[in-house]
Amino acid sequence: SFLVAPLVHHGAVIGVFQMRSKFLDVYSQRHLDLAVQVANQIAGAIANAQLFEQFRQAEEAERQRYEELRSLLEVSSVLNHPGSFESKVSMVMKELARVCDARLATFRVPDEEGLRRIGYLGEQPIGTDIIPYEGNIPAMVFDRKKLLVVNDYPSFHLAVPDRVR
Repeated sequence: SFLVAPLVHHGAVIGVFQMRSKFLDVYSQRHLDLAVQVANQIAGAIANAQLFEQFRQAEEAERQRYEELRSLLEVSSVLNHPGSFESKVSMVMKELARVCDARLATFRVPDEEGLRRIGYLGEQPIGTDIIPYEGNIPAMVFDRKKLLVVNDYPSFHLAVPDRVR
């Protein structure tokens, strides 16, 4: 015998509840009534859990949005205060790294020799104050004028092997 009851909440089926027995004709009306009651309780519990998860996700999205807005305000404040451009850039890098959970951040500008580092956060490799205009990720982005995200840096064709950690 096989008994299946729909899990219905506000007219929508959100799942099914099933039971199986190796015996024939085992389920009576009492079993059917019990299955419907259990299915209704399960449906309510699932719906409540789904609502709670939606609330939690919305709350997390709001927290992230708050952090982003706070970061934008901090960057705006840094840029509007007196000080050298380099010191402002370093403070902005610090804030962006905080919001993005990054351990390193670098700001580069073009000059005659290549892309010059003028602001950074974290330990920077020796010999990277100026990088060439080709053969590296910042140069590729500079040339293409498009955002790039590399989620698997070690396998990226322009990854620097000694910096893969």
